[in-house]
Amino acid sequence: QVQMVETGGGLVQPGSSLRLSCTVSGLNIAEHAMGWFRQVPGKEREGVSCMNGLKPEDTATYYCATLREPRRYTNIGYYCQRGGTDFDTWGQGTLVTVSS
Repeated sequence: QVQMVETGGGLVQPGSSLRLSCTVSGLNIAEHAMGWFRQVPGKEREGVSCMNGLKPEDTATYYCATLREPRRYTNIGYYCQRGGTDFDTWGQGTLVTVSS
């Protein structure tokens, strides 16, 4: 059984950095596409990548996701920007709040 657990969320000040981690068990991540996504309440989920200099508008629940079956996407950036519809296994999410 595949399990994904996100950690590292919390309250940070604008302009600071935060490191989120995704612990995956039950599969070989080298064989699976993976992504980070976020969702702001009331808005659609969107793909994210590495970020520095967090802003208040970055406040959201952050999720890591993968595919249950071994598959890697050739153009991973394209699939990341599709909001997660191409991923079928998700962690529970970790809340990041950016506020001074």
